[in-house]
Amino acid sequence: MSSSEFTAHHRPAEGPSERKFGLTMAVASLLIGALPLLEAAPPRYWLLAVAAAFLAAALLWPRGLAPLNAAWFKLGDLMARVVGPVALGVLFFGVITPIGGLMRALGKRPLSLSPDRGLKTYWVERDRNPSAEAFRDQF
Repeated sequence: MSSSEFTAHHRPAEGPSERKFGLTMAVASLLIGALPLLEAAPPRYWLLAVAAAFLAAALLWPRGLAPLNAAWFKLGDLMARVVGPVALGVLFFGVITPIGGLMRALGKRPLSLSPDRGLKTYWVERDRNPSAEAFRDQF
């Protein structure tokens, strides 16, 4: 496969088209606008109007949705830049650090990292002649 064939078949993923964006926003607005109907309350008419506007724009003038689509992608990128580090920080400081502190308080050391001058070697002794059965179904 030549490089031109490779690039023709493996282009980077592009964002959704303006028409798909408009249809997605129309469906989302329609669902959220009609949600109060589940509790026998009146729908949110302004969201139904937004849904109709998105549907009309998606079908009749999709290019007009390009600025909204670009803004939506920028918002998603900004949220990813914020949420990712925050989630990792919560995971590290809320889960991993307390587990490490608890293990340290209980004296558990899964890795023997401290030097021991009394040892000749840090190699762990293993059975020199394991049976052939020990090699079956290793994984």
